[in-house]
Amino acid sequence: MGPAVVVIPETLTLEVVLATCNGAAFLDAQLESLWRQQRRPDRVLVCDDSSSDDTPAILQRWQCQCPGWLERISPACDQPQRLGPTAAFNQLLLASRAPYVALCDQDDLWFPERLATGLRLLQDAETRHGSSTPLLLHSDAQLIDANGHRLAGSLWQSHRCQGTPPGLVSLAQHNQVTGCTVLVNRALLQRALPIPAAAVFHDSWLALVARHSGELLACPDQLLAHRRHGSNSSDSRGRRGASIRLAWQRWQAKQRQWHCFCSRYQLPWRQHLAWWPQMLITFARDARRQGTPGAKRSTQQPR
Repeated sequence: MGPAVVVIPETLTLEVVLATCNGAAFLDAQLESLWRQQRRPDRVLVCDDSSSDDTPAILQRWQCQCPGWLERISPACDQPQRLGPTAAFNQLLLASRAPYVALCDQDDLWFPERLATGLRLLQDAETRHGSSTPLLLHSDAQLIDANGHRLAGSLWQSHRCQGTPPGLVSLAQHNQVTGCTVLVNRALLQRALPIPAAAVFHDSWLALVARHSGELLACPDQLLAHRRHGSNSSDSRGRRGASIRLAWQRWQAKQRQWHCFCSRYQLPWRQHLAWWPQMLITFARDARRQGTPGAKRSTQQPR
């Protein structure tokens, strides 16, 4: 781990936002990978969502050893239940101040070039499009299991991501952007925040805003190891009816997000209604696929 005293830059250029919830098994290794970045983040903002394991103690130790580098924000919630990842990341992004912000999961491992590569690509895009253009960059990633062993395929392969921006409605119906690979500029946050309660997930909302209002950028390099473990899988054998119901509930959530998105950004009715011609075909496809091992979400909530 780093030295006992860390000199924090007078101005923030690059921040990492990290939502934690009972992540003690993997958190130390992830924080270590952030510390060892070729382009170390100027600050790591953490929101712990009522962890009951050793996560708070791990964060406290890092705070003591790296004062000013890792900072914790208190969840703003009047209810006793947990926020969940979307609300936690919303609070983190609202608290961020740097012109560039990377999203981080508690149980992945970032390769040393992750931030240096992402920041270079994002700044190059700003040179082309202007710093006032909302930009979101996402990348591919390796897949690993709970023990850090390499799994077959890659994150993009599991999400059927080709690296080219899909249409807005297609993106709303099948999000290909995974939050832990995301780096955004301040213009996007100014346009996208606050993330509404109707958002399916924070990454899907940010991706929609980037696709509609700016540029959705893709890096084919695998810049991190994305961890999957037992709680990410489900077994649908003998539960065909339950799988269809779950798929329908997810489609209802996506439709509510789409309605909220169209209302906030005042999309024309023709584009608003374009949702439905694609819906039945895509829903039928997703219902058939329901029950296969799914992608891990932030703090281990399934997509």
